[in-house]
Amino acid sequence: MADSDRDKLQKLIDQRNQLEERIKRQKMKLDSQERQRDTRRKILAGAFMLEKYKDRPDELKSLLDKFLSRPADRELFNLNTNTPKTE
Repeated sequence: MADSDRDKLQKLIDQRNQLEERIKRQKMKLDSQERQRDTRRKILAGAFMLEKYKDRPDELKSLLDKFLSRPADRELFNLNTNTPKTE
């Protein structure tokens, strides 16, 4: 292969590598944006539930008791950290 052909090949390889890196960065950006949107949805849904049950904290606690299973999560709401209640 002539030097100019090797140079062309190397240039194409370099362009491909740069494009693959740009694609990787764009995917990471989109993934990050989706995680942020998901977190925002959860915050808003939680705020809604807190507002809805602000006058009925025992009902909210009962719902959370059935839903939460991780001890650290249950501790945040002063729930028994051993095992969640099930119906």
